[in-house]
Amino acid sequence: MSGSETHGVRDAHAQRVQTEESPLLSQRNGLTSYMSAPQDTAPRAPPSAVMDNITNSPGRSTVNSNGEREDNVIFLSTPLDFFFPCNSCFIVPEKRSVVELFFGNYHGTISEPGFYCRSQIGMELRWLNTDLVTYDMKHTKVIDARGNPVIISGIVTYHIENGRRAAIDVSNPHNFVRDQAPAVLKRIVSKYPYESDSYEVASLRTETAEISNQMRDELQTRCAVAGVRILSFNINELSYAPEIAQAMLKRQQAEALISARRAIVQGAKQIALDTVKEMGEETQMPLEKKVDLLSNLLIILVSEKEVMPTLQVS
Repeated sequence: MSGSETHGVRDAHAQRVQTEESPLLSQRNGLTSYMSAPQDTAPRAPPSAVMDNITNSPGRSTVNSNGEREDNVIFLSTPLDFFFPCNSCFIVPEKRSVVELFFGNYHGTISEPGFYCRSQIGMELRWLNTDLVTYDMKHTKVIDARGNPVIISGIVTYHIENGRRAAIDVSNPHNFVRDQAPAVLKRIVSKYPYESDSYEVASLRTETAEISNQMRDELQTRCAVAGVRILSFNINELSYAPEIAQAMLKRQQAEALISARRAIVQGAKQIALDTVKEMGEETQMPLEKKVDLLSNLLIILVSEKEVMPTLQVS
């Protein structure tokens, strides 16, 4: 083999080796550039924070101000929903809420209207009405502050605010309110008299708004355990009990008669005095005549019957 052929073989071999090593060199250079490049040193969120973001995202379960866990997700609410999806589907209308019990434990409350799917395995749904409810409490006999029996009735307006308490803590929130309302009514009404002779003393007939506010606050305190919000508690009807109604009617008539008589006497006295004074100034009337005129005028003005004129004949 000549020298020129030998150099040709060597060049071809060198070119083939360089071609085979070029991919390795490129990979090695890329790895070197990756290792030498600046890495992202920003702190990453821990897994718990990521889960909190997922939990608090729209459509996921959240805890409201009343302590309820709002479970307004359409499906995949429980672990069993992953294995038995769309096992039971239902629609929640307006002014309704559904309390969920998962194997006997409180799981959440569906408070928004819409279409939902839940697994029936281990799941119990308790439906509640959240619209306004009016309870017309019938006539109740109560002893007022002076010991007089009075008949009183009231109207309570409320609605369910906390579904968890209404469905779990009490057997029936509506019966709970109806049982507590008469007790509150008797307790507050017994502090006030039916009516008072002085405007400074509060009574059931004059301080209706204040008494209604006290009854509402007292009933709210008692019904908070049932998840109920009391909006108003107003007095509807108020009267004396039948056993003393006739006597109290006579008393009221007597008081009205005394007040009327007092006004009549005061007016008659003023009229008689003014008449005698004017006649005394216009005519020189002796004192005896003035006394007789004053007496006659008072009798005429105060008397309830018509006056019969008489003439003295001597």
